Amino acid sequence: MALYDVDDKATYHSTFGQSEGKFSVPSTGRNFLCVKNGQNEADLDDESYDRETRVVGFSVRVRPLNVHFDIDGEGGEGPETEVLSDLIDLSEDLLDDFQDLSDHQAYLKVREAEHRDLTEATFSRILRWTVLEALVVVGIAGGQVLYLKKFFEKKRYM
Repeated sequence: MALYDVDDKATYHSTFGQSEGKFSVPSTGRNFLCVKNGQNEADLDDESYDRETRVVGFSVRVRPLNVHFDIDGEGGEGPETEVLSDLIDLSEDLLDDFQDLSDHQAYLKVREAEHRDLTEATFSRILRWTVLEALVVVGIAGGQVLYLKKFFEKKRYM
């Protein structure tokens, strides 16, 4: 994954094979987010490139940087201003952590639903094959009973 600015300059680039993470880029204006499956186009013929389809999930949060409120209305600095500024910073960090947790929980719900669907499909296939095998076994057993009945039957000739 890479983040580019308007001039196509990379402002962030993730490391290859990174499964998850978060990053923060202070920026103004428009940015472009590029999510690629695999490696560079030059490496497409490489044997290590598996050409597998992947599901990528991400969330983007845009918020202003260094937003501090003027408490007194006069712009004066004091002990209350520092305490309130620290509390605002802590609350923003807490909100970011809560949103990260919420995103992770949503991802886990989707993943659990996909796995549940796969498990139900597998169980239905197993059930169909089990019923088919039971019918085949009952048919073979019936054929064997008829064959043995015919084998031990006394034939009378007139």
